[in-house]
Amino acid sequence: MARVILIVIYLISLAITLICGIAVIVISVAVVMGELTDLDAWYAAPLIAVAGCLFWLLSRSMRDLTERD
Repeated sequence: MARVILIVIYLISLAITLICGIAVIVISVAVVMGELTDLDAWYAAPLIAVAGCLFWLLSRSMRDLTERD
């Protein structure tokens, strides 16, 4: 049962990582194209990137735990 929970956490964190990556790409393209001129867009992209990195680290640790069992 614990292994199933670890796998679910791994998959969810991996999905969040991918969504954060896509969001950063979309925001960056919109800023470069001039669609987003607001300063908040410049703050949002790095914050989303940091969140994506943290969830990536979480997914890596969950994967290591599931392989160890």
